[in-house]
Amino acid sequence: MGNEKTVLVVDDSVVIVQSIDFVLGKNGYRTLLAYSVDDALKLMETNADRLPNLVLTDLNMQGKDGFELVKTLKSNPKWTKIPILMLTTESSRTIAERGKELGLSGWMVKPFNEGTLLAALRKLIF
Repeated sequence: MGNEKTVLVVDDSVVIVQSIDFVLGKNGYRTLLAYSVDDALKLMETNADRLPNLVLTDLNMQGKDGFELVKTLKSNPKWTKIPILMLTTESSRTIAERGKELGLSGWMVKPFNEGTLLAALRKLIF
């Protein structure tokens, strides 16, 4: 079990988080689940000895948004190399380009396809 890859899932929708957790769990991934940016940052701090291999986050959430999470993660030397995949309902090229400028590794539009999501994770997690 120690070799499994860990994904931090961040979304304020319980249904989305549970769906992603189910898909990732049945495909051998360990998950850390957060329902807000603040929860995600707390999990990053408390799992400092076993950081996630990837962060999968929504953009539009109550309080701080996914871009705030990206900025915070990319500004911390301990976390800057962790790939971040945005899974969102936003399909605007302008918004996606802003995400890339902030350091996003990838962008997927909801609803997600299980095969496409897993392919993206395999590509981003080394």
